[in-house]
Amino acid sequence: MKIMKSTRIVLQLVMLLSLLIGQGVPVTAAQAAPVIAGIADKYQGDSVTIGGAADTQEVILKVFDPQDDVYYFRSLPVRNGHFETSFHLAADAALGRYMVLAGYGSDVARSSFLVLKRNGGDNTDSELEDALKHLSIGFSNGDTWESVTSLLYLLAVGKHETNVVWMSNKPGVIAIGELQGNEIMGRVNRQPEEQSVIVTATVSKNGRSATRPFLLIVKSGTISKQSVTERTRTIKVVGENGGYSSPLDITRTVLSDLTRIDKTILDEASADRILDRSRETGEQTARILMDAPAGDVPDEFAVEIVAGGVSALAGRGLTLRVESETANLTLDNAILRQMMNQAMDVYFRIVPVRDELKRQTLANRVLQEQAVRQAPGGAQATIVGTPQKIETNYSSFRTKLTIPFNGIVPPTNQADFLNSLRVFIEHSDGEKKLVTGTIVNRDGAPYGIQIEIDKFSTFTLVKLGTPSGDGSSTGTSSDGSKPVKVTPALTKAELSVDEGHIVIDHDGGNEGLDKDGFKVTVDGKPVRIVEVVLDQGRIKLILEPPAKEGQRVEVTYAGDATSDGAMRKKLFSGLAAQRGKHSGFVFGYPDGTFKPENAISRAEMAALLSRVYEGPKGTGTVYSDMKQDHWANEYIADAARTGLMRGYPDGTFRPSQSITRAEMASIIAVWKGLNETAAASASDTQGHWGVQTIARVMAAGVMNGYPDRTFQPDRELSRAEAVTIIDRLLQRGPLSGVSSPTWSDVPASHWAFGYVEEASTEHRYERLTEGGEKKVK
Repeated sequence: MKIMKSTRIVLQLVMLLSLLIGQGVPVTAAQAAPVIAGIADKYQGDSVTIGGAADTQEVILKVFDPQDDVYYFRSLPVRNGHFETSFHLAADAALGRYMVLAGYGSDVARSSFLVLKRNGGDNTDSELEDALKHLSIGFSNGDTWESVTSLLYLLAVGKHETNVVWMSNKPGVIAIGELQGNEIMGRVNRQPEEQSVIVTATVSKNGRSATRPFLLIVKSGTISKQSVTERTRTIKVVGENGGYSSPLDITRTVLSDLTRIDKTILDEASADRILDRSRETGEQTARILMDAPAGDVPDEFAVEIVAGGVSALAGRGLTLRVESETANLTLDNAILRQMMNQAMDVYFRIVPVRDELKRQTLANRVLQEQAVRQAPGGAQATIVGTPQKIETNYSSFRTKLTIPFNGIVPPTNQADFLNSLRVFIEHSDGEKKLVTGTIVNRDGAPYGIQIEIDKFSTFTLVKLGTPSGDGSSTGTSSDGSKPVKVTPALTKAELSVDEGHIVIDHDGGNEGLDKDGFKVTVDGKPVRIVEVVLDQGRIKLILEPPAKEGQRVEVTYAGDATSDGAMRKKLFSGLAAQRGKHSGFVFGYPDGTFKPENAISRAEMAALLSRVYEGPKGTGTVYSDMKQDHWANEYIADAARTGLMRGYPDGTFRPSQSITRAEMASIIAVWKGLNETAAASASDTQGHWGVQTIARVMAAGVMNGYPDRTFQPDRELSRAEAVTIIDRLLQRGPLSGVSSPTWSDVPASHWAFGYVEEASTEHRYERLTEGGEKKVK
């Protein structure tokens, strides 16, 4: 994987501080960090002048090239508060971003400049990366990303003359206007309720591109800004065990409906302070404590972590946790490293639902959901704790969410209470599910319930009870006080084919339903319904013979004499979808490429396996060449626990070494439990350590040989081949119906296009009779 240049910051700081200490330079607490004047981008062979201001007698200046080597070093005198030096770049100086560090003692300032190829050379990759980093959205009327009320100003031409195209996932709320000069207006159409919008910028040049997502919260049309206060208070970033504390500013915004929004930003400078303190204590988790003054709890929390801050934390091996009263969000270091590789900023928005009317409305809706009602004890489910909306600008990155209990656990019968807890998740894309989490203890007592998520929306704690059998449920509001009576009302239904039979999931009751009123055709021919199974919120039609994947299955319901009869006739009739949903499990590179022919490394393979394998796991292995801060350390440990990958006899794992086809065959054999002897069919595997393993996987049809009857066991496996094999193991793809390629270097004509697309994106699909999947909306 490509490592973004900003991750060098930590190493450079350590080197600079070590240098200063080694020279015996005295460090005083009173001095301030110097300021470096802006440095323009340069071409190979140019002269570089670096200067600035400082209140010390001298400044240590170091310039690092893109390969982390020291390119220039000087101890500079400070005269009248100013320092300056000049040097020439070599004619063949390495291309990319050069980091500049200037300081005295522990007070260090940073800057950078880009070195480009002279004489019209191809600087596209460097320029795209730099343009993406400098891209921003312009707001009006004091707006910020977490409270948008008016026009947006979007650049159409980015740095280095790159072309910028903007796309809104909700064009009815934020419409991307026409080009006016070098600027595009983002017109905001405020709705009766606030809206969360992802605006994505695609920066392109010379046929190459890179993207960056922005989260914007458009406030409702009835809201205006009452004040954007300059009053800033301080919160803390602390170590995992409280061994250090670093301050972080937080600012309050108040809207006309008295909504209070508290926002904090963790930038590169803040990250540097955290890293300094964590090195002193050895703690590997940085916790942002979003607490509030007594009696002045905000209605929303907004947290922004700039790309440089993400890179600094990732490079140092830290895990990041954002903690509020109602939610703890944990980004493991492996996830931060993935974000770093995509130069991502990270936005979080946490909105507890404390208004009583809104809580009762939410409770009524959640307790009607089929996922709740069909759970054991769902008829007597109750809402406990504080429901909340959590939003971010990313998806597909695994994030741990812990919901603190905050006093809802009773002093007696705690085990029964905790065993009955579930988390109801309602995603903005319409997906809803009830999940069982893990109880987290703190100081010997139950603290909260933890789940893993890869996308965000609304989260509600549900306590299941004993079934009542009357089709209704009695809950409480989220503070546990006022009862909420919930009566099922039919408003929606979804028809699908499950294992050859028809399932109708709906949000009403089944009382008075006419079982004989259903008719089913498969590919236009009537099919016998041998049984109609009724469950609250679900109807199952058992067919003889069962429907097969890819067949057209249509249901009609004649209606009945109940008050819901006409609605049932409408909603229970139609095509039954043989559809499912798959999430992506591979990532490309920041320049929008996948590099399908590149050899896949053992670390990259471990990451893929860790994301998708759901089989049994055993005891892990510690490898002598794996450092704790390696980006794939957790993935490799997980792959070892599954038994899919092993190390070498000398105790190493060799993460950067490429996977061979024989090693891939070994992984497949473990995955599928292939143990029976098979006849070798490849001509070049005799005497090879994997001869029998290769024979087994070839017989199973997961890996194939070449037309000349060879297998080439020691040939490096490409990224495209690896993804294709894992898709086959998962019985996924190839995916068709893709309107445009995800990756610029994997066009529709590429042999692995369908398999790479299957693994790259989250999508809904329909199984095809001829094999494979078709992407559907």
